[in-house]
Amino acid sequence: MNKQRLSHIVLPGLFTLVLFFTPLKAQNNLPATATDSLQMAGRHLSFGNNYLKNKQYTDAETQLLKAWAFLPTQDHTLKKRTQSARLLGRMYQETEQYDSAIQWYQKAIALDPDDAHNKSAYRALANLYLYQEKADEAINIFEKLLSYDLDETTEIEYLYHLVVLNNEKQDFDRALHYANRWATLTPDDPRIQELLGKLHMRTGDEDEAIAQMEKVMEMNPNDLKTLSNLATHYQSRNETQKAFDAYERLHQMNTQSFLYLEKLRTLSKQLQKSETYQLGILQKMHQLQPKNLSIIETLADITEDEQWIQKGFQIAPQNAHLQYLMGEIYHKKWQVSKAESDSSNAMSWYHKAAIDPTWGPNATHMINVINPPKTREQQIADDFFNEAKKRKEHVLQEGKK
Repeated sequence: MNKQRLSHIVLPGLFTLVLFFTPLKAQNNLPATATDSLQMAGRHLSFGNNYLKNKQYTDAETQLLKAWAFLPTQDHTLKKRTQSARLLGRMYQETEQYDSAIQWYQKAIALDPDDAHNKSAYRALANLYLYQEKADEAINIFEKLLSYDLDETTEIEYLYHLVVLNNEKQDFDRALHYANRWATLTPDDPRIQELLGKLHMRTGDEDEAIAQMEKVMEMNPNDLKTLSNLATHYQSRNETQKAFDAYERLHQMNTQSFLYLEKLRTLSKQLQKSETYQLGILQKMHQLQPKNLSIIETLADITEDEQWIQKGFQIAPQNAHLQYLMGEIYHKKWQVSKAESDSSNAMSWYHKAAIDPTWGPNATHMINVINPPKTREQQIADDFFNEAKKRKEHVLQEGKK
């Protein structure tokens, strides 16, 4: 009885031990050498991974290369070969051997392009191509990365790179494609709306570009840069009132900008704004640039105020325009006072301005207005009397002799 019971107990135990000690090669029906290689590769791969985590790069390289060498090229080793290649790529990347890193990441991807674990290899390759300024290669990788299941932040990051890279290549249609995809993720972000506006402008769709910029202004009314771009486009399209309104807002946002005042001055003329308004703009321009002679001349011209002329003479004493304006002031005084001194002063200033090729014709005309030249009949009469006078003087001289 005891022996029978023992046999029932021992036999199953021996069977278990036989199974436990059966070589793995027999279980898998593999040749001994393949199984040994696989075991050795797994051991080296584990060591290499640990060395890499601890930044022991020399040992990591040795172990990972051994793992790669021991792994047989068979379907059942695909995952481990892909892992080995990725780890070698990472090791070379961390040691700044970028060309070698690229080669190993490419091997990992070539082994199994759709392996979910290869997302890290694609990402690493994208960064390396960006670093090496290889735009085409980077674009291909980022496009592949978009096929993975991504969180919104990561997807936007990849779309951003695709927009920038295609824009640098001047492939604006492609850049616009990815920008539109980005905009669907964050439609309320004024930055992407601004980017869309720029890309529409570069693809030649000015109407859509302006519409995008107007959206940006609705989202962010204080966006000075976008408002400035809008103002420029409105003016170039002869949308004068829109341009004027935009530059008025810009001036309110930055009262120290001479450019905005200059634009308002031009547009206010086109819109026939009141002289009071235009004078106010000019006075603000003078406050910003007190030695700007052109502004002073314009103020003197509009106001007919000797004060502005004198300010101009402090900067340019021989300025013919200002000399002419002084002549105008005295001429108008003379028209009221009929005083000879006012007439003389007017003539004096006009004569100074007459030398200038630009203002000379105007000054000469005013000289002739004050002192008109003699008609032909008057000149003939004067010549006759002058000749008669000379003869009479000659006769008197002869009589004295």
